Amino acid sequence: MGKKKCNRNASFYRDRAEELRELQKALETQFNGKTMNLAPLQVAVKDLEKIAAGDKDEDEWKCNITNLIIPFGDVRNVEPAEIDARISISCMFKTTIDAWNNAKCDPFNTYSFMLRVFGDYDGVEYSWGLYIDKSPTTGTVEEWHPLYHLHCFESRANGVTILIDNEKKKGTMHLNVPRLVHYPLDIMLGIGFCLTNFYKKEMFTKFCGKSGSQFVRYYKQSQERILKPFFESLANNRDSVYNVKDLCPQIV
Repeated sequence: MGKKKCNRNASFYRDRAEELRELQKALETQFNGKTMNLAPLQVAVKDLEKIAAGDKDEDEWKCNITNLIIPFGDVRNVEPAEIDARISISCMFKTTIDAWNNAKCDPFNTYSFMLRVFGDYDGVEYSWGLYIDKSPTTGTVEEWHPLYHLHCFESRANGVTILIDNEKKKGTMHLNVPRLVHYPLDIMLGIGFCLTNFYKKEMFTKFCGKSGSQFVRYYKQSQERILKPFFESLANNRDSVYNVKDLCPQIV
Protein backbone atom coordinates (compact mmCIF):
# COMPACT_ATOMS: atom_id res chain seq x y z
CA MET A 1 0.00 0.00 0.00
CA GLY A 2 1.22 3.47 -0.87
CA LYS A 3 1.73 6.15 1.73
CA LYS A 4 -1.42 8.19 2.39
CA LYS A 5 -1.27 11.64 0.86
CA CYS A 6 -1.40 14.46 3.42
CA ASN A 7 -2.77 17.96 3.17
CA ARG A 8 0.30 20.19 2.82
CA ASN A 9 -1.56 22.96 4.67
CA ALA A 10 -2.66 20.73 7.55
CA SER A 11 -0.55 22.62 10.09
CA PHE A 12 -2.31 25.89 9.20
CA TYR A 13 -5.77 24.43 9.82
CA ARG A 14 -4.63 22.75 13.05
CA ASP A 15 -3.24 26.06 14.29
CA ARG A 16 -6.52 27.83 13.54
CA ALA A 17 -8.38 25.08 15.43
CA GLU A 18 -6.04 25.50 18.40
CA GLU A 19 -6.63 29.25 18.29
CA LEU A 20 -10.38 28.71 18.73
CA ARG A 21 -9.82 26.17 21.50
CA GLU A 22 -7.69 28.71 23.37
CA LEU A 23 -10.36 31.36 22.87
CA GLN A 24 -13.01 29.04 24.28
CA LYS A 25 -10.77 28.23 27.25
CA ALA A 26 -10.24 31.95 27.98
CA LEU A 27 -13.98 32.68 27.78
CA GLU A 28 -14.82 29.76 30.08
CA THR A 29 -12.18 30.85 32.58
CA GLN A 30 -13.15 34.52 32.74
CA PHE A 31 -16.93 34.05 32.48
CA ASN A 32 -17.14 30.94 34.64
CA GLY A 33 -20.70 30.10 35.59
CA LYS A 34 -22.34 32.65 33.31
CA THR A 35 -24.73 31.79 30.49
CA MET A 36 -22.94 31.47 27.15
CA ASN A 37 -23.21 29.64 23.85
CA LEU A 38 -19.73 28.52 22.81
CA ALA A 39 -20.95 25.71 20.55
CA PRO A 40 -20.15 27.74 17.37
CA LEU A 41 -16.46 27.62 18.33
CA GLN A 42 -16.62 23.86 18.82
CA VAL A 43 -18.28 23.39 15.42
CA ALA A 44 -15.62 25.53 13.74
CA VAL A 45 -12.85 23.53 15.46
CA LYS A 46 -14.29 20.25 14.14
CA ASP A 47 -14.53 21.65 10.62
CA LEU A 48 -10.90 22.81 10.69
CA GLU A 49 -9.67 19.49 12.09
CA LYS A 50 -11.57 17.60 9.41
CA ILE A 51 -9.85 19.63 6.69
CA ALA A 52 -6.46 19.16 8.36
CA ALA A 53 -6.96 15.38 8.47
CA GLY A 54 -7.94 15.19 4.81
CA ASP A 55 -5.74 14.22 1.88
CA LYS A 56 -6.54 17.23 -0.32
CA ASP A 57 -4.25 20.25 -0.55
CA GLU A 58 -6.87 22.74 0.61
CA ASP A 59 -5.96 26.41 0.31
CA GLU A 60 -9.27 28.09 1.14
CA TRP A 61 -10.04 29.22 4.68
CA LYS A 62 -13.70 29.76 5.49
CA CYS A 63 -14.83 31.16 8.82
CA ASN A 64 -18.52 30.76 9.64
CA ILE A 65 -18.98 31.38 13.36
CA THR A 66 -22.59 32.38 14.00
CA ASN A 67 -24.40 33.31 17.21
CA LEU A 68 -21.53 32.93 19.65
CA ILE A 69 -23.06 34.27 22.88
CA ILE A 70 -21.18 35.83 25.79
CA PRO A 71 -22.42 37.82 28.82
CA PHE A 72 -23.03 41.55 28.61
CA GLY A 73 -20.78 43.60 30.84
CA ASP A 74 -21.43 46.07 33.64
CA VAL A 75 -21.54 49.35 31.73
CA ARG A 76 -23.27 52.67 32.36
CA ASN A 77 -26.01 54.41 30.40
CA VAL A 78 -27.93 51.31 29.36
CA GLU A 79 -31.67 51.78 28.92
CA PRO A 80 -33.61 50.03 30.32
CA ALA A 81 -31.06 49.82 33.14
CA GLU A 82 -32.49 46.58 34.59
CA ILE A 83 -32.29 44.59 31.36
CA ASP A 84 -30.69 41.13 31.46
CA ALA A 85 -28.61 41.37 28.31
CA ARG A 86 -26.17 39.19 26.39
CA ILE A 87 -23.97 39.65 23.34
CA SER A 88 -24.29 37.62 20.16
CA ILE A 89 -21.31 37.56 17.77
CA SER A 90 -21.19 36.28 14.20
CA CYS A 91 -18.04 36.36 12.07
CA MET A 92 -17.97 35.14 8.48
CA PHE A 93 -15.26 35.46 5.88
CA LYS A 94 -13.46 33.68 3.07
CA THR A 95 -9.80 33.93 2.23
CA THR A 96 -6.92 31.75 1.08
CA ILE A 97 -3.93 30.66 3.09
CA ASP A 98 -1.63 32.42 0.63
CA ALA A 99 -3.56 35.68 1.05
CA TRP A 100 -3.56 35.41 4.84
CA ASN A 101 0.18 34.75 4.90
CA ASN A 102 0.93 37.61 2.51
CA ALA A 103 1.21 40.77 4.59
CA LYS A 104 1.09 42.89 1.43
CA CYS A 105 -2.48 42.08 0.45
CA ASP A 106 -5.99 42.40 1.88
CA PRO A 107 -6.50 39.37 4.14
CA PHE A 108 -10.15 38.82 3.20
CA ASN A 109 -11.97 38.00 -0.01
CA THR A 110 -15.50 38.23 1.40
CA TYR A 111 -16.23 39.46 4.90
CA SER A 112 -18.97 40.29 7.42
CA PHE A 113 -19.10 40.68 11.18
CA MET A 114 -22.25 41.20 13.25
CA LEU A 115 -22.64 42.00 16.92
CA ARG A 116 -26.01 42.14 18.66
CA VAL A 117 -26.78 43.06 22.27
CA PHE A 118 -30.14 41.61 23.26
CA GLY A 119 -32.21 40.91 26.33
CA ASP A 120 -35.62 40.91 27.98
CA TYR A 121 -37.14 43.35 30.42
CA ASP A 122 -40.70 43.54 31.70
CA GLY A 123 -41.93 41.11 29.05
CA VAL A 124 -40.36 43.04 26.18
CA GLU A 125 -37.42 41.89 24.04
CA TYR A 126 -34.86 44.56 23.19
CA SER A 127 -31.84 44.52 20.93
CA TRP A 128 -29.21 46.79 19.50
CA GLY A 129 -26.44 45.92 17.13
CA LEU A 130 -23.79 46.78 14.62
CA TYR A 131 -22.20 45.09 11.69
CA ILE A 132 -19.05 45.52 9.69
CA ASP A 133 -18.88 44.43 6.10
CA LYS A 134 -16.68 44.75 3.06
CA SER A 135 -17.77 46.63 -0.03
CA PRO A 136 -17.49 44.88 -3.38
CA THR A 137 -14.36 45.92 -5.23
CA THR A 138 -16.08 45.63 -8.62
CA GLY A 139 -19.11 47.38 -10.02
CA THR A 140 -20.39 50.86 -9.30
CA VAL A 141 -22.66 52.27 -6.59
CA GLU A 142 -24.10 55.77 -6.22
CA GLU A 143 -23.04 56.20 -2.58
CA TRP A 144 -19.62 56.18 -0.96
CA HIS A 145 -18.70 52.94 0.77
CA PRO A 146 -15.43 52.67 2.71
CA LEU A 147 -13.88 49.30 1.90
CA TYR A 148 -14.57 48.11 5.45
CA HIS A 149 -17.33 50.01 7.20
CA LEU A 150 -19.51 49.81 10.28
CA HIS A 151 -23.28 50.32 10.47
CA CYS A 152 -25.51 50.37 13.52
CA PHE A 153 -28.96 48.85 13.37
CA GLU A 154 -31.99 49.75 15.41
CA SER A 155 -33.46 48.47 18.66
CA ARG A 156 -36.64 46.49 18.34
CA ALA A 157 -39.23 45.49 20.88
CA ASN A 158 -41.76 42.85 19.84
CA GLY A 159 -40.98 43.65 16.21
CA VAL A 160 -41.67 47.39 16.55
CA THR A 161 -38.85 49.92 16.50
CA ILE A 162 -39.04 52.03 19.65
CA LEU A 163 -37.05 54.33 21.87
CA ILE A 164 -37.73 54.43 25.60
CA ASP A 165 -37.80 58.03 26.83
CA ASN A 166 -39.57 59.15 30.01
CA GLU A 167 -41.64 55.98 29.92
CA LYS A 168 -43.12 56.94 26.55
CA LYS A 169 -42.68 54.97 23.38
CA LYS A 170 -41.46 57.06 20.47
CA GLY A 171 -40.79 55.93 16.96
CA THR A 172 -37.19 55.94 15.79
CA MET A 173 -35.81 56.28 12.28
CA HIS A 174 -33.71 53.50 10.77
CA LEU A 175 -30.86 54.57 8.49
CA ASN A 176 -28.27 52.52 6.66
CA VAL A 177 -25.82 55.39 7.07
CA PRO A 178 -23.38 56.62 8.16
CA ARG A 179 -20.96 53.98 6.96
CA LEU A 180 -18.15 54.52 9.40
CA VAL A 181 -14.59 53.61 8.50
CA HIS A 182 -13.60 50.63 10.63
CA TYR A 183 -10.98 47.92 10.51
CA PRO A 184 -12.24 44.34 10.02
CA LEU A 185 -12.58 42.10 13.05
CA ASP A 186 -11.87 38.40 13.06
CA ILE A 187 -13.19 36.43 16.03
CA MET A 188 -10.17 37.25 18.22
CA LEU A 189 -10.32 40.99 17.55
CA GLY A 190 -14.11 40.80 17.84
CA ILE A 191 -13.81 39.54 21.41
CA GLY A 192 -11.34 42.34 22.10
CA PHE A 193 -13.85 44.83 20.66
CA CYS A 194 -16.53 43.55 23.05
CA LEU A 195 -14.24 43.53 26.07
CA THR A 196 -13.15 47.14 25.48
CA ASN A 197 -16.64 48.49 24.77
CA PHE A 198 -19.10 46.58 26.94
CA TYR A 199 -17.08 45.87 30.07
CA LYS A 200 -15.04 47.77 32.59
CA LYS A 201 -11.30 48.06 31.96
CA GLU A 202 -10.27 45.19 34.21
CA MET A 203 -11.99 42.57 32.06
CA PHE A 204 -9.74 43.05 29.01
CA THR A 205 -6.78 43.25 31.38
CA LYS A 206 -7.73 39.85 32.81
CA PHE A 207 -7.85 38.27 29.34
CA CYS A 208 -4.45 39.74 28.49
CA GLY A 209 -3.00 39.41 31.99
CA LYS A 210 -0.41 36.82 31.05
CA SER A 211 1.73 38.20 28.23
CA GLY A 212 2.88 34.71 27.27
CA SER A 213 -0.55 33.11 27.22
CA GLN A 214 -1.86 31.41 24.12
CA PHE A 215 -4.80 33.82 23.99
CA VAL A 216 -2.40 36.78 23.82
CA ARG A 217 -0.27 34.99 21.23
CA TYR A 218 -3.18 34.49 18.87
CA TYR A 219 -4.61 37.92 19.58
CA LYS A 220 -1.30 39.51 18.58
CA GLN A 221 -1.28 37.48 15.37
CA SER A 222 -4.62 39.02 14.41
CA GLN A 223 -3.35 42.48 15.34
CA GLU A 224 -0.29 42.01 13.16
CA ARG A 225 -2.20 40.67 10.16
CA ILE A 226 -5.33 42.89 10.30
CA LEU A 227 -4.79 46.02 12.39
CA LYS A 228 -1.23 46.88 11.42
CA PRO A 229 -1.63 47.10 7.60
CA PHE A 230 -4.99 48.87 7.94
CA PHE A 231 -3.69 51.66 10.16
CA GLU A 232 -0.35 51.92 8.38
CA SER A 233 -2.14 52.64 5.12
CA LEU A 234 -4.24 55.36 6.77
CA ALA A 235 -1.45 56.86 8.87
CA ASN A 236 0.99 57.13 5.98
CA ASN A 237 -1.70 58.29 3.53
CA ARG A 238 -0.28 56.14 0.81
CA ASP A 239 -1.31 53.02 -1.01
CA SER A 240 0.41 49.95 0.40
CA VAL A 241 -1.75 46.99 1.34
CA TYR A 242 -4.84 49.10 0.65
CA ASN A 243 -5.78 51.95 -1.60
CA VAL A 244 -6.16 54.75 0.95
CA LYS A 245 -9.22 56.27 -0.71
CA ASP A 246 -10.88 52.86 -0.69
CA LEU A 247 -10.45 52.77 3.08
CA CYS A 248 -11.57 56.36 3.67
CA PRO A 249 -13.41 58.19 0.85
CA GLN A 250 -13.07 61.52 2.71
CA ILE A 251 -9.34 61.62 1.95
CA VAL A 252 -8.46 63.84 -1.03
